[in-house]
Amino acid sequence: MTLALTASSIVFLYSVPLFFSLALTYVIKNRLANAQQLDIPNSRSSHSIPTPRGGGLSFVIIYLIGLAIFFGLETISTSTYIGLSIPLIMVGGIGYIDDKGHVPAKWRLLIHFLSASITVYVLTPLTMPDTTPYYYVILLILCAIYLAWLINLFNFMDGIDGIAAAEALTVILAMIIIHISISSYDTVAILIFLAGAVSGFLFFNISPAKIFMGDIGSGSLGIMLGGLTLYSLLSSSKLFIAWNIMMAAFITDATLTLLKRLINRERIFEAHNSHMYQRASRYFNSHMRVTLSVCIINLLWLLPVALLFTLNQISAPIAILVAYAPLIVSFIYWR
Repeated sequence: MTLALTASSIVFLYSVPLFFSLALTYVIKNRLANAQQLDIPNSRSSHSIPTPRGGGLSFVIIYLIGLAIFFGLETISTSTYIGLSIPLIMVGGIGYIDDKGHVPAKWRLLIHFLSASITVYVLTPLTMPDTTPYYYVILLILCAIYLAWLINLFNFMDGIDGIAAAEALTVILAMIIIHISISSYDTVAILIFLAGAVSGFLFFNISPAKIFMGDIGSGSLGIMLGGLTLYSLLSSSKLFIAWNIMMAAFITDATLTLLKRLINRERIFEAHNSHMYQRASRYFNSHMRVTLSVCIINLLWLLPVALLFTLNQISAPIAILVAYAPLIVSFIYWR
């Protein structure tokens, strides 16, 4: 069953999680500050004031509650509910533990890959065409690697005030527009609900940030958006490409930075501040300016490209080239 989207239902779906996210983030911020669970600045940090870390717990809890409600209303199937919620609990759980102490990278990666594998295994039987077992297994593995990379990608890119939450919010809003433009409504209610949950947290996370999302938030955003990317294949195979066009700014920066560090034989899981967005924030001496730039890129550049593609006005290769080529050039400029 698909929820009927009227003006009042859209306002309701957005405002309710927004309100609870604002309230829950405020409570978590105060509790973390009182418990001295703070992100202490160091030579590689982009902030200068000790700040509570772990606020992503708010939108994770609210999104999980939302998925349970959608499942109870029979707007999503049992397999979809499992594929979107169980991996999120796993990724959020290991992130929560890491925020409170420390989890070795190998164990975090193991949980990330297991959670990605569960998402792929549960959701892909609904979306994959008939194919030979050999190619099916290869495709499953590639999808799991892709989702595991998105989890870590958001963790890598969560380095200045508001950028990861703003990226997620603008990508979600863009995908709502894209889904509606091609009359694909299966995911829209979930996207609107998630937008509200992330917006409430972003209110406290925008520069100057009063709370950071921590690993529980950044990793969870990766598996949330990755899971919805895969789930969107139920409606249209074009939506998978549209999602990856909309996430081009983060995918380009994180992927090319990782490749650069590998080429330079640097320790890839060691904290650093060499991402393009971090270099730009130092150059402009502003987190807000860089975060707003990402929002503008997403909504005024990548969204039109993704829309033109989904509406069959341009081909996939052209859309990907137009979306990614300038970002790659920008990365080279800011190296």
